Amino acid sequence: MKIDIDMTRKMFSEIMKEFGPAVYHLALSFTGDIELANDIYQQTFLLLLEKKPTFTCRVQLKVWLLRCARKISASELRRAENRRTVPLDGIIEQPAVIDAGSSEFYDFLCVLSPKYRQVTVLFYIEDMSVKDIASVLSISVSAVKTRLARARSELKKIYKEELL
Repeated sequence: MKIDIDMTRKMFSEIMKEFGPAVYHLALSFTGDIELANDIYQQTFLLLLEKKPTFTCRVQLKVWLLRCARKISASELRRAENRRTVPLDGIIEQPAVIDAGSSEFYDFLCVLSPKYRQVTVLFYIEDMSVKDIASVLSISVSAVKTRLARARSELKKIYKEELL
């Protein structure tokens, strides 16, 4: 099955509906900033329209979109680090908080470092295979497994601290 991205609005809408949440969750897990994640989401799908890649299956399309989102996220974070900002007097800046309803799991995810948060979101929320995660993040399968194990260990430790 060949998927050509020279598509109609309906096809593009279906692709956004199917893969949009995964792209957004990855961007959000990478940046921790809702507004920046929305920008990355939009940039990723604009890139899809601009590049018009061809794939043999939908999994390849998903991996391509997630890789683009990861690269755009990394670029945006580098750009943010290079900007020098000075807060206005009297304004206390607070870090962005992921509003994921009342789910404790999402609250705990925010505490994880970005590299552990990324694999956790892709594995548990987006139901991606370890192989696909490795492809998206450009790391080895064993690195994904190691990060998942370490993330589970950290989450377990954080959860135990919360109970005490």
